[in-house]
Amino acid sequence: MGRVMLDSSVLIALFNPNDGHHEMVVSKLDSEDNQYEISAIALMETLVAPFAAKPDRGDHMRSEMAEAIAVIHPVGEDVAVTAAKIRARTKMKVPDALISATAILVGAQLWTLDQKLAKAHKGAVLIS
Repeated sequence: MGRVMLDSSVLIALFNPNDGHHEMVVSKLDSEDNQYEISAIALMETLVAPFAAKPDRGDHMRSEMAEAIAVIHPVGEDVAVTAAKIRARTKMKVPDALISATAILVGAQLWTLDQKLAKAHKGAVLIS
């Protein structure tokens, strides 16, 4: 069993059956025996649309995520400093740099649907 950090793009597709990548993401996650983890940043990005649509929809999605995700990592000083180094080197967007930094610091492989993030994060898996 490996440790896998899921990017926001993967979470959004996973929890939205109408997303064009939903079936592919579900298939990928079901086909492997891993511990799925996320950054608190990915949690925030994933919950914006459901909370904007309807507050109880956001609460429901949060409950579903709690069942599917083993660990939610906070953004602390170490993550912030590592993300700053990544962003200075790659010009990655702030949320992506924070998620990338979290994966690096916890020793998890990063899975994403974002080609730019996959290219910038060494060892990332582009789900496609």
